[in-house]
Amino acid sequence: GRSGVQGVPRCINETDDKEEHWITELYFSGNNLVGTIPPELGLLSQRLDLTRLVFLATSMNGTLSTRLGELTNLRHLLIDNGYFTGSIPTELSSLSLLSELSLQRNHLEGSIPSVLPPNLQSLFLASNFLTGALPGSLGSLPYPSRVYLGRNILTGTIPESWFSSSSLDGLEALDLPLNFLNGTIPAAIATTPQRIKHLILGNNEFTGTLPEVWNAPQLGKLSLRNFTRIDSTIPTGLGNLVGLKTLDLRHAQYRGTIPTEFRNLTDLEDLQLAGNQLTGTLPTFLAELDHLKRIYVEHNNLTGSLEFLCNRSCEVDRLVADVQMQEGLHHALVALSVVEPTDDASETLEQSKNGLCILMQG
Repeated sequence: GRSGVQGVPRCINETDDKEEHWITELYFSGNNLVGTIPPELGLLSQRLDLTRLVFLATSMNGTLSTRLGELTNLRHLLIDNGYFTGSIPTELSSLSLLSELSLQRNHLEGSIPSVLPPNLQSLFLASNFLTGALPGSLGSLPYPSRVYLGRNILTGTIPESWFSSSSLDGLEALDLPLNFLNGTIPAAIATTPQRIKHLILGNNEFTGTLPEVWNAPQLGKLSLRNFTRIDSTIPTGLGNLVGLKTLDLRHAQYRGTIPTEFRNLTDLEDLQLAGNQLTGTLPTFLAELDHLKRIYVEHNNLTGSLEFLCNRSCEVDRLVADVQMQEGLHHALVALSVVEPTDDASETLEQSKNGLCILMQG
């Protein structure tokens, strides 16, 4: 809860002998803490078996003390939503038991240390000002599961070395958006992490084409959006991702047609294809995807009719389109407005950039 505490006392390491080794976790969360993390905190390793240290949503600032590397029993170190500056201490690599490191939403600068704690599983460094390359050592960690590095100023390529061993087979989430990463997207990223559920690569400066072969049966969310230097059609291999719920391919200049293989995405709920160079007919098999509730296909060069949506057996929450749909427009509007209506359901028809915009329950 909130409190009037102004800072972490430097005498925190002075515990009573009777309490020695009893305290294993320290939380400083949602308080009015200001000031810096005292270096004396490192002395706790001499008196406590501290396994978890959390500073969350405080007003603290300053740099991260190198003496955090002395807390040798730490399994979880979370310092999120603060105002910390400076670089990530390389001394943290000596924390051999550390499985979770989270320093998100601060003002940290410099590069990600080239050597990471040897048993790290979860790395959260998103929303800072980190620069430099992605650490190649991530691929040598034995059990990485979650890696969130988005919203920084990272450059360079996604290291091929990440996928040269089986260590990333257990990776569940890789989140790299809103950086300045370049080069081609490694083909192995689409097949090697067999347990991956969350893959976000959008808003980077990748070049070349997208991987054609995709084999990640548990992948639920995929974002390959806002690529300005990719020259690619939409890979037909994406149709193999039968567990997908969200597919975000917006504003990336993809050309060609919407792959017929998308009919295999039977769990898909959110399809975002707006702002590309897609041509051909809006496929009628979209009506067969019973879980699909949000469809964004505006600002392409698609043609066809929306009449096929009349036969859908489930509700469409939102459809945004500007296809040339002279036939069946009226019937499609009627169908969308009567399928499982809610009290606040509404429909508006307005001009969009190239044609028509239909919003359901907007």
